[in-house]
Amino acid sequence: MIVIPTYQIGFIHIPKTGGTSITAFLKKTFPESYMAHGYHSCLNQAVLRGYSFFSSVRDPLARAQSYYRWFNLSAKEDSSTYPHKFLATQYDFPEWIEEWFLPFCPSQESYVLVEGEIPPNLKVIRFSHLI
Repeated sequence: MIVIPTYQIGFIHIPKTGGTSITAFLKKTFPESYMAHGYHSCLNQAVLRGYSFFSSVRDPLARAQSYYRWFNLSAKEDSSTYPHKFLATQYDFPEWIEEWFLPFCPSQESYVLVEGEIPPNLKVIRFSHLI
């Protein structure tokens, strides 16, 4: 999560939804911004302080395809560190969805839940609208 304390805004990065580009833009535009690690605890605290948040989401199938391509491209580099990347090289896409993505990949919603609910001060941007 990127926090911009001056404006009491936070960006919640959901993997494979354009978040790396948004994070880079925010860090460049707002030098006072910082990365908050352990974002669930940070998110809980920030919600209580009245911060506003935004996040981007992506069509679930397009997100899964992006993961699969990325895992295949990077599997040779670090498959010993991330064995799930190796799996992408062993399965075709439908098998990989069944064997890894559906059972193990967190849903987009799970990244923004606070005490099991989506906070009312969260705005969501669709990835397809960023392009």
